[in-house]
Amino acid sequence: FVQINQNIAKVITSQDIKDFVLNELEKENTVFSKKVKEYLLDKVSKYFSERFLETVTTKEIKKMSDGKDCSYLFFKNTVVKVNKSGGYELMEYKDLPSTIWSTQIMDREFRKIDKKTSRSEFEQFLYNTVGKNDDKLLAISSAIGYLLHRYKDKSVTKAIVLMDEAIDSEPEGRTGKSLIGKAISYFREAVRIDGKNFAFGDKFTFQQINPSSDIIEFNDVKPNFDFERLFSVITDDMTVEYKNKHPFVLKFEESPKFLISTNYTIKGTGSSFSDRLFEIALTNHYNESNRPKDEFGHQFFDDWDEAEWNRFDHFMIECIELYLQYGLVKNESEIIKMKKLISETSEEFIEFIESPSFVKNSEYWNYDIYNDYKSKMKMNMDTMNNNIIDLRTFMKYIRKWASLRGYEYKDRKSNGRQYFGVYYNKVMK
Repeated sequence: FVQINQNIAKVITSQDIKDFVLNELEKENTVFSKKVKEYLLDKVSKYFSERFLETVTTKEIKKMSDGKDCSYLFFKNTVVKVNKSGGYELMEYKDLPSTIWSTQIMDREFRKIDKKTSRSEFEQFLYNTVGKNDDKLLAISSAIGYLLHRYKDKSVTKAIVLMDEAIDSEPEGRTGKSLIGKAISYFREAVRIDGKNFAFGDKFTFQQINPSSDIIEFNDVKPNFDFERLFSVITDDMTVEYKNKHPFVLKFEESPKFLISTNYTIKGTGSSFSDRLFEIALTNHYNESNRPKDEFGHQFFDDWDEAEWNRFDHFMIECIELYLQYGLVKNESEIIKMKKLISETSEEFIEFIESPSFVKNSEYWNYDIYNDYKSKMKMNMDTMNNNIIDLRTFMKYIRKWASLRGYEYKDRKSNGRQYFGVYYNKVMK
């Protein structure tokens, strides 16, 4: 059973219904209301039983979403409507265009700040995680705004990926990725999935999801995370199945957005991957020996006072404004490219193919360049663990490398020999 009061819906029990009806009759305090109350009390087991209450008219409650050019944040004392045109306005719940669930209301009040005098701790934290780079701060802020904006646009179907900047084969983590996910969860209903223990294939993959979920966060996924398995649910409807219950479908417009954190990178090349990924690399400013608590002197969120919460709220509003006005702000990262190159090939291959000995805009006989690679690898056999890739794998690496670098790969066959070239700006017709 659901009670709706000033556009706020909450789940109630038959006991709640009984208390509400009797209290309303008590407030009315007329001869008629007193008689009705006496009658209902005499028949309480009948008229307030779940079986009888199920005869009440059913009303569908549609999940309220954001508009294309606006976003709503629900506080205890007010609604904040963030607009693409800039700024925000305060609203009363009774003036909302649709109904919301009581669980969507944040457990804190909003206080307007007339003038920003200092950064919130969370904004400073983000600034540190991106190497105190203003362009990267804009990129990660726009990504947060994208996740907070509950409008789903078919032309912008991205999973936000937070990764470590370190290229080492054994990244340490602790760079602040999980804290970013937690910050977002203070505004939207986020479902966190343990990425280390997650495996695709189970038909109950998304059983933690419900119709009110706004974000699915895959936390700390493994290097072999099969991102391709998410293609359809990122760009289309999502089927959710619980154990011992019928599956239901969340339409694209109502399905959650995706946030992924990893110490590695998301494997996969080509437009199908790039069209669905927005990746941000975090520096190791924060690590095992330097955590946010060490730098700021207290725990984030739990130890904040009202003023800091207010600064945090205003910064997140700025993130939404940024996204509404400019969309996802790209920031090309050579480090992300290099991490992807290594994850798709190997460090030894990248070192060889990006050395002066390999000339772009030139044609090679496959065996010539492969033999050159083998001879160089044999000189470093200790680092290779006596394992040199075969020609087929070598050529596959070249194609992946060319794709990730944005080069054009061309091959041809002549007199039984296979030739290839890697070209800038598609100079070869």
